[in-house]
Amino acid sequence: MHPESMNEMKAFADKYVKPGAPVLDVGSLDINGSYRGLFPEGMYQGLDLIPGPNVDVVAEPYHWPLEDEHYGAVISGQAFEHIEHPDQTMKEINRVLAPGGFVCIIAPSTGPTHEYPIDYRRYNVAGLKKLAKDGGLKVISAVIYKSEPWNDAVLIAQKSK
Repeated sequence: MHPESMNEMKAFADKYVKPGAPVLDVGSLDINGSYRGLFPEGMYQGLDLIPGPNVDVVAEPYHWPLEDEHYGAVISGQAFEHIEHPDQTMKEINRVLAPGGFVCIIAPSTGPTHEYPIDYRRYNVAGLKKLAKDGGLKVISAVIYKSEPWNDAVLIAQKSK
């Protein structure tokens, strides 16, 4: 995980995550860093396809064994470029997100291919907005932070109350 991504997620956590709200990290396997330390002890839960460091729940890609409307925030950083069907992932995010809860997705808009496990795509602002809307979420902001080589695309969205 690159430092810019950590800074972007910290800004999201500071502004949008309510104290005591459970947080789900989609694609949490710690390859080279984790967001866990940004959230209070016991409030963060990591979800991924395979077991490993920073993974609390192992799940099928689009059918998570998690309670409906439980999480106050759902985050994902450097995972969406590896998701084959991100529209289905957004629907699962909406399902597990509590009414009024927030989402933060950070994904590269540029940068080299990195094949772990498969690198499917890069994101732009319009693509992130469409994903959120198609997933039933209201877009709060979608921007690209210029920082080579990744130029992170960052989506913040909210589930209606």
